[in-house]
Amino acid sequence: MCHRKQQGAALILLVLVIVLTGAVFVVTNFSIDRGIISQEAKTSQSLRNAKEALLSFVSTYNLTNATTFPFNNRNGLLGFLPCPENATSVNEGEISPSCGAQYVNVLGRFPWKTLGLDVQKDSSGSCLWYAVSGEYKNIGRLDRRALNQTSGLTRSEMLNEDTNGAFRLFDQQSNIIAGNRPDNRVVAIIIAPGARLNNQNRTKVAGNNCGNFNANNYLEQFNGIDNRSVSNNADSIDDFITANIGSNTFFNDRIITITRQEIFNALSSQNTYAAQFTRTTRALAECLASFGNNNSRRLPWPAPLAPGDYRDGRLYIETAGGHLGRFPADLAISGGQFILENTICSAVTNGANNINFNAGVPNSMERRIWENWKDHFFYVVAGDYDPNSTPPAPGACINCLTFNGGVTDYSAMVIFSETRQAGQIRDALPIDPDTKNVIASYLEGPNVTNFPDIAGNGNYVINSVANPNVNDTIICIQDTVATGLTVVDPCTM
Repeated sequence: MCHRKQQGAALILLVLVIVLTGAVFVVTNFSIDRGIISQEAKTSQSLRNAKEALLSFVSTYNLTNATTFPFNNRNGLLGFLPCPENATSVNEGEISPSCGAQYVNVLGRFPWKTLGLDVQKDSSGSCLWYAVSGEYKNIGRLDRRALNQTSGLTRSEMLNEDTNGAFRLFDQQSNIIAGNRPDNRVVAIIIAPGARLNNQNRTKVAGNNCGNFNANNYLEQFNGIDNRSVSNNADSIDDFITANIGSNTFFNDRIITITRQEIFNALSSQNTYAAQFTRTTRALAECLASFGNNNSRRLPWPAPLAPGDYRDGRLYIETAGGHLGRFPADLAISGGQFILENTICSAVTNGANNINFNAGVPNSMERRIWENWKDHFFYVVAGDYDPNSTPPAPGACINCLTFNGGVTDYSAMVIFSETRQAGQIRDALPIDPDTKNVIASYLEGPNVTNFPDIAGNGNYVINSVANPNVNDTIICIQDTVATGLTVVDPCTM
């Protein structure tokens, strides 16, 4: 009997040990999970702070750097991101004055001080890192001093809402998160390095928050993707990989991204965002009208739809043939000059608006908008006003343009193609197949079917009940008895 009691007590004790061991296991793992959650929350918050600061920079940069001829204090620089910090930075946390060659991606530490933040660290106490696509980095000469300038250029010559990012992002299982199409490649990457792994050396010097600039000491390579460097070649696509939440003894880089849509959503919230493009469209029309009035009322041919490298303003060259194409910067046939650098465009006026394309002030808002959005600007000239014609007396036009099905004759029109509509793709070489060479990638409705408008007598339309899918802005040029070629805005029917 006594032996049975001892066996029973031993069994109870064994069960109690098992229960208590299980309880310890549960409590321990609950503590580990809480620790991981807490660490992830801190890291995520730092990454969000950095992203919000970059988007704030984008949304205010064009407001805070006014030029000689500001439009409501706008400078025309839309979408540019700051460079990272590297060893050439003057002070810790500030952007580097050296940011690589034109169109080359760049990786460095996140420039927290330049962006007005306290130092941003992840849960391990490591400072954030940051990579920006070559076309989006804000570095170097403000603009070409002349359109035929060929050297000394570092900033992108065309950055707009159709400019694709240069990064693809994968998860730890090698699934692509972003970048499976050109239009959803990532513009910028922010990286939380996580705790030190293997032989990484993160020794800090006195007064330094972030350690050294050797990416190998903070970032890792995993599944064949290397977060530690970007290509040193222009127009390259670089891949990044983000770690799963939780501890990993081989790889622990956590990443947040910025897309082109997020950048231009932040910009388009400005109450005068759209007005900058309308004003520049008007300025281009004023240049042409002024040129025509100094050229026996003859107007130039347009530039080809596919000039080559769409970023290079020198390639938007007047070419005889069709009457509809891109806005011609180089009047190789009519004037042998860059029209935007002609004095006729330096201070033309429409009502109370002073509009400037002066070559001595290439950083005017209008010049910068044209430079960065040049693929969006189109031009159509009436058949009776092209360089091979003798302009008729006002009211006697045979091949003139009309607007929205009206009867008013127009000598020319400047068209701004606005935000992409469903089905429109605007990718370009050298990275992607060229879809900018298709007129339907930009214009809609009758504006597309008119192309190339061989006779120069098409009817052009804007959004209306009859043409609800059209998304183009049009500024007209009319030949008048009293004043010659005159800009008409808005066009009349």
